[in-house]
Amino acid sequence: MSAPKPPLQTFSKSQLLRGVEREIAMRGAVYARRVAKGQMTEDAAESEIELMRTVRKAIERSVLTDEIWSSEGLVGYAPKGADEAPTKAKKNAQSGLSVFDPK
Repeated sequence: MSAPKPPLQTFSKSQLLRGVEREIAMRGAVYARRVAKGQMTEDAAESEIELMRTVRKAIERSVLTDEIWSSEGLVGYAPKGADEAPTKAKKNAQSGLSVFDPK
């Protein structure tokens, strides 16, 4: 028998923004190392960071509604009216892309 899942934790707007800023900084450092080693192009690194900036802008505008969870934790959020957003976020989570955990 599996253990019961803990209740979903809610986050304030300021907590989410701090989490995103921390994630941008951490990813920026990781991507800079990858670019320096030739493991990633500058365009790819900037594209990934721009994705996190988009999340930050959405939080700032308070348009986030649905949390999207995977076995790895919080994957992302579905903006209002974005029917395909949960599917795309889940697909990214399965491939290891764009996993965001604001803890």
